[in-house]
Amino acid sequence: MFELLKVVVTLRDAFGATVFVSVYESGSTDLSAFELIQLRAVLEKLGVENEVVTRGVTRDPQEHRIAFLARVRNLSIKQLLVGREEYDTVLFFNDIYFCAQSALDVLLLRAAGADMVCSADFNRNEKGQLAFYDIWATRDLHGRKFRNDQPYVGLPDSWHKFQSRLPVPVFACWGGMAAVTAAAFTEHRLRFRRNYPTECAASECEVLCRDMWAVNLTKIFLLPTAIAAYSHDVFVATQQPAVSSRPSHPDLSGVYQPPPRWPVSVECCPLEDSCESFVDFSGCVDDNVTWFYHLYGVPVSAGGMQPAVLTAKLEPATASMRDVARGLQPAQCPEPVQKRIPRRIVQTWKTNKPTAIRQHVWFLMLSWILQNSCYEYDLVTDAEIETAIKKHPLYSLWRDIPVRGMKNDFGRYLYLSLVGGIYADIDSISVRPFESLIRPEDEFVVGLEAAFAKWDDALAWAYAVQKSASLHCWATSPGSKVLDVVIEEVARRLRNPIEGYKAILQYGRGSPAFLETLFTTGPAAFSAAIFDLVPTKNFTHGLRQLDLHALSGGHSQGDRFYNLQDPKYMQDKTVYVEHRNYGSWVPKRHTNDVSTGINHVAVNRPLIAGEWFYGTDEQVPAPASTNGTLYAWISPQHDGRSCFRIMSGLGPRDPNTKTLQETCWNGAEEEDVTWLWLETDGALRVYTAKRSWCACEPASQRRQLWAGVARQGGLMGGTGRGVVSSAILTSADSRIFIARDRRRPTTNPLASCYVANSDGACSTTYLTPWEKVLLRLRFC
Repeated sequence: MFELLKVVVTLRDAFGATVFVSVYESGSTDLSAFELIQLRAVLEKLGVENEVVTRGVTRDPQEHRIAFLARVRNLSIKQLLVGREEYDTVLFFNDIYFCAQSALDVLLLRAAGADMVCSADFNRNEKGQLAFYDIWATRDLHGRKFRNDQPYVGLPDSWHKFQSRLPVPVFACWGGMAAVTAAAFTEHRLRFRRNYPTECAASECEVLCRDMWAVNLTKIFLLPTAIAAYSHDVFVATQQPAVSSRPSHPDLSGVYQPPPRWPVSVECCPLEDSCESFVDFSGCVDDNVTWFYHLYGVPVSAGGMQPAVLTAKLEPATASMRDVARGLQPAQCPEPVQKRIPRRIVQTWKTNKPTAIRQHVWFLMLSWILQNSCYEYDLVTDAEIETAIKKHPLYSLWRDIPVRGMKNDFGRYLYLSLVGGIYADIDSISVRPFESLIRPEDEFVVGLEAAFAKWDDALAWAYAVQKSASLHCWATSPGSKVLDVVIEEVARRLRNPIEGYKAILQYGRGSPAFLETLFTTGPAAFSAAIFDLVPTKNFTHGLRQLDLHALSGGHSQGDRFYNLQDPKYMQDKTVYVEHRNYGSWVPKRHTNDVSTGINHVAVNRPLIAGEWFYGTDEQVPAPASTNGTLYAWISPQHDGRSCFRIMSGLGPRDPNTKTLQETCWNGAEEEDVTWLWLETDGALRVYTAKRSWCACEPASQRRQLWAGVARQGGLMGGTGRGVVSSAILTSADSRIFIARDRRRPTTNPLASCYVANSDGACSTTYLTPWEKVLLRLRFC
């Protein structure tokens, strides 16, 4: 408060400025309101006009955090928006520690011609070192976010300015203290606001900066000598020459540079859901930004306290993907060169409504429209695919596929064989236009996702094949013979599931449900058709294979991954597509760190409906009567019934599979997710819950659909020798457990076995081989 009073008195008495102080407090649980009443009394004693609001509006639990903060910030400038006095600058303060000199320096730079000037705020990192704090709202001139640790900004020139304590031109900033030209709110009628649907769910401060750029208020600077902090100890630590020293004559020449251009893209780190309070910086994605203003215009207020609204006819909340693509298409496209592959981008999803797509995927999808603006864009739904392929000879085979991932793969092949175009997974990003890549004579263009020099490396990186074609992105002409070979091979594998199951067992790791898709319709089948079968049919004249970087650039592991690839596929490093590999088709889980193994599932970790695991064990071979293989499967709902089954056979689609034991429940009672759970009391239980897409919100309260009988004493075992590490199956009268003394090292996980009878008594007994290996449910 004393520093604030210093600023006010200096501006009024030394510079003759008209000053109005506005303070807005809400939700405090300490003596803040009482202290502010005293501040108001001091301001009135000094003759300074003010509005100090205490006990203001508070956030409703259902209100988005940014919507609330935007509302409060707009309330804090009420006098600017509705008062009669005119002002030229608004100096915003968060609840920070600051020095009056820093605030005056910020104002000096603003008076020199900047549209907005921000302080630099600090906190401590996990090592206790000073760290740059506000990386969510701060973006450099290339649109990249700042870093917590040095160098705080990636652009070399900007970092040099920061170290020299000179103003740093940026795209956006806040830093706890910001001086903004009043014209942004009065003349241009901008307001603090939350993002519109499909617009980056950024902070209200960054959104304001984006709007300022849209009305040509682009002179935004971060001033390194203006220091702010949210705790006193951090603020004291920043008051050292190496951090807060300031030039005796601030260099303001940077203000007079020509207005910078819009960044090609701005890093968007969305806070998408109302329940979220913290940003997941691992989910950042590039946003072109200008597309939004081109399509919808700049949101402006009608005046006064009215919120900013869009004036365009198209409404983001209701626009379809086709509306977006049409609206972003240029008025005139160049005369196209005739090509076999149509100028069409095809992506598939459950809906074509952009508002139903999560932002970390939405901006990737948007890149395909922006980079290929003269191409037709088609986001095809499952229903549209079915309508299109209904007369295809393989329609019935597609219709009867029980696994969603496999059905999606096969449906795309059939659909693209009819219409042609460039297919791209929704978790891939278009980096360059395809017009220069596709040649007139091309009939099928495919890249590589991986081409490991050694099979051991492919195995270590969990690839099913050493040379994997880019299933996430490929291009085809209608009726391509190359695609016909792919379809023929996938159809063959769908009709012969035994082959895929044997490949899964030989592979020997990972989730069988995931691997079934991979081997049957996914990358393994796609790659085998293109690299092995197409050459035997002499169709290679229409096939063009690109080097690895072309359609699989920007791997998250960078050189660590690329250095393992065969050099002959790494000659051309021009990138057209990057694959983020989010795996949108993989079932979402409600428990962290879940991994379904090929022959085990962890205790108190879910086995999701549709997944299974094998009961094979090298030490205890299964008897011939069980066809050599056993597996446990929680089947998806069928005819109102779902079951947990112990099966003999190779997998759910094995025509020779037999049910050895099953427990079923009313599938009509299932919600979005259903899973099997082994409790610590020894009982298997099946639960269901509604899925929540909110990143910070758990699934709804789980409901129990079925429960086995708990074992007396839980999983400790009657001998008291240690915690049971595995369990097998539950029946009405007895449960068979595989136990292990965790205190005694052993190489045999089946070292000690028990049978728990209905009375809870434990006795050592001989278990048949299939009983021993059936369900190895590892105890975590």
